[in-house]
Amino acid sequence: MGRPSRIWPDEVVEQIGTLYASGQTLLQVGDATGLNRETVRKIMVRHGIARRPKYRGGSDNNRWAGSRVGYSGAHKRVRKLRGTPSRCEHCGTTDPETRYEWASKTRNYTDPGDYLRLCKSCHVSMDLGVQR
Repeated sequence: MGRPSRIWPDEVVEQIGTLYASGQTLLQVGDATGLNRETVRKIMVRHGIARRPKYRGGSDNNRWAGSRVGYSGAHKRVRKLRGTPSRCEHCGTTDPETRYEWASKTRNYTDPGDYLRLCKSCHVSMDLGVQR
C-alpha cells in the first residue's frame, strides 16, 4: 500500500479552484500555491474540481504563429480545420488511390479559406500555370 492521502486545508483547495477557474494552468496554480503541478492535479481530482478540456490550437496557444506561420504550418492548419481532402475540385475525381492535397488559390497561405481540394496532378498543373 502507498502513503495515506494528505488532508488539505479548505483554504488551499478553494485557492486552487479559484486560480484554475480564472484561467491559470496547473503549473501556474502550483507556482502561486507553492505546490507542484502533480500535487495540484491530485487535489483537484480528490475535491471534484473539474478540469478544462485540453486546448488543441489557435490564437490562445502560446505557440500560435498567426500570420507568421510557415508553409508547412499553414497546410497543417488547413488540414486541422478543413480535414483531409478526398476529391478534386478541379477535375472531380474521387479515386481512393489518388493523392489529394490542399492548394492555395492566391498564395495567401495564412487564410484557411483560400485553399482548394486538388488531386496531385491538378495541383502540379495549377502551380505550373498549365490549363487542363
